[in-house]
Amino acid sequence: MAGEKQARDYTPVISVAIDDVAHAALREQRKTPTLCSVCDVEIKGEPTSTGLLMWTRGDETRFDEPPICSECAKTLNVSAMARWEEE
Repeated sequence: MAGEKQARDYTPVISVAIDDVAHAALREQRKTPTLCSVCDVEIKGEPTSTGLLMWTRGDETRFDEPPICSECAKTLNVSAMARWEEE
């Protein structure tokens, strides 16, 4: 029958309960505000994006993903796309 979905076409949803400690951590208010790492504006809620910084020290490689606000994320994206087109 065309247009009808078969049972195999659906992905099952897996639900997992969290413990009280994890739930409390999710509800905990941040003590210090989250600031955009580009413009230092306070970010309300979750950051729109993150940067990616990578550096090495000897044999160790470190990564950092600093938060970025929506305006800086848009600006960085446009700038990156313009540079990509130049190459």
